[in-house]
Formats: sequence, structure tokens, C-alpha cells
Amino acid sequence: MSFIHRFVGRDGQEAALTSLFGTDAWRGAISLQGEARTAYLLELFERQLEQSDGVEYVRSFQLRTQDGNDYRLVFSLGHLKGLEIAKDAMWSVDPTAGTSYTATTESGQEVLFSPNDTVDTSPLLAELRARFGTDWFTIDQADRCTVVDTPFRKAHLRRRTLQPAEREGQLEVRRSGTHGFKDAAMRFR
Repeated sequence: MSFIHRFVGRDGQEAALTSLFGTDAWRGAISLQGEARTAYLLELFERQLEQSDGVEYVRSFQLRTQDGNDYRLVFSLGHLKGLEIAKDAMWSVDPTAGTSYTATTESGQEVLFSPNDTVDTSPLLAELRARFGTDWFTIDQADRCTVVDTPFRKAHLRRRTLQPAEREGQLEVRRSGTHGFKDAAMRFR
């Protein structure tokens, strides 16, 4: 987006921008500057993709280069499994947030993540609590909420989010088996 935002408002670029976005709504970015302009254009691009036939989910991943350029990989996906795979790929590159990769060293070497980096899943827990309140829900419903409505992946749900919530007494779990969440019903206290 760092290159596209520079052409907004430049004479002679109107046809190219309208073709790229599929609308002239990009003109709303002319009066904006910096991050506000970039965010507007990215949101517009994602909204336009969401309206495409066969597209169910749209996600983007930021790539920021050492010189400050901001590139985006924007995924338009037609199936939930595709979204899961895309998010797994994002998290493999950014194991702490799953949203971006930034190359920042002076020597140009890639920044490697520590195996000790931890993921804060409290926003995921908050989203699940907001979605289900004190109503009973299943692991399938929690999986779908996690994948579709949050930046997190399914691998963050059980061990990193639900198990600690259960141990801390925040989550009531009724199991048909002895452990796990497969056939369980859950609700927040």
C-alpha cells in the first residue's frame, strides 16, 4: 500500500486506481495523509474483494521492509479451510501476532523469532466471551469464531485459551468423556 497511496490524487492515475479498486471510492483517500490514507485504501480493497463471487473471507498480512515500505498480501478465500491454512501460514511467519513481518536489522538479515515468544490469547478469550456470553456453546462454534472473527488460529484455542479459562474458573465445561473439548458443552461464568 505504500506505493499505491502515493498515486492517490496524482493526475493521470484515475483510470488505473478505479480499475484496481473496481470503484472510484478510492477518491475518499485524497484528503487523507499517511497511515489514515493507507488504512482507508486497504479497507476499501478488502471490502471490494469481499463482494466478489465465491469470496467468503478476506485477510491481509503486512510485510514491512527495512526501508519502510509497506506491502500487503491480501488473501481472498472461498472456503473456511482455506482461511485456516492462510492463518497458519501467517502465524508461521509472525508467531506472536500473526499479522505482519518486519525486516529491521541494519545488516539486512531477517529477524528471527525466539521459540520463547508467547502469544497473548486474552483478546481471543474476550471475543469468545462477547460472542457467547453465558450461553452454552460447542467447540465447533468456538473454532469457527476463532478462525473467522479473530486474528487467531485454531491452535490457539484449546490449550492456550480454553484450558486456562477452565482452570481459573472462568469457563464451565460439561464433558461426555473424561477430558478434552470434543463433545463438551461450555459456557462462561
